[in-house]
Amino acid sequence: MQCKIYKDVHEFYHATYDVLMRHEAQNLVPLGNVIIGHEGKDKSEWRDPANWLMATVSDARGILLSAVMTPPYKITLYATDNIIRPDALGCLIEGIKEWAVPGVMTEKALAEAFYAASEYGKTQMSIPQEAGLYLHKIATGKFFVLEDNGRPVSMAGINKEMQTVVGVGFVYTPPYERGKGYATALVAQISQLALDRGFSKCVLYTDMANPTSNNIYQRIGYRALCDSREMGFGVG
Repeated sequence: MQCKIYKDVHEFYHATYDVLMRHEAQNLVPLGNVIIGHEGKDKSEWRDPANWLMATVSDARGILLSAVMTPPYKITLYATDNIIRPDALGCLIEGIKEWAVPGVMTEKALAEAFYAASEYGKTQMSIPQEAGLYLHKIATGKFFVLEDNGRPVSMAGINKEMQTVVGVGFVYTPPYERGKGYATALVAQISQLALDRGFSKCVLYTDMANPTSNNIYQRIGYRALCDSREMGFGVG
């Protein structure tokens, strides 16, 4: 078993793409990042793969574990076919020990196994605050604002586009505008737009502890796919 660190994003793309596509919707984040790096159309901020951590753990049968981190964001992992092997996790952790890993965001069982093997950290959830991210999405036509009589009342956007799956995210309605159906209408419209463009599925992340947002998405037609967890290391 060996851990390989990649310096060439194209090599990493060709090594991991088919593996990650086994669970395309689940791997929305790592797949989207790998595609961005491979296409090389935008190298602004975190999108420049020269600064990324890209790694795989393999044995004689092939890749067991894939990892990609786009600083300053957390590392994302995929255990091939969702088979979590502690020895592969240990091999990865040893192989990337020189990197400053701020945390992990991935399928819940894998995130918790990685967290336990790393022996430190705490759960952390956050909403991106940097204006550059939203300005980029506006410029590329992937960010939408719902207005009521000219007043912005809710926002949402498309954050990843795969072969058959599109990611919907950045859903937010100010507290004083909630309960009026704005987010429901906006997410429904964006989802339908994606389907009309030829995508077969829409995927979004939601906080399972928030029954309001979960009920909204279920009414639109979303269903649970898998549980993910985001955990920050060395925070507080």
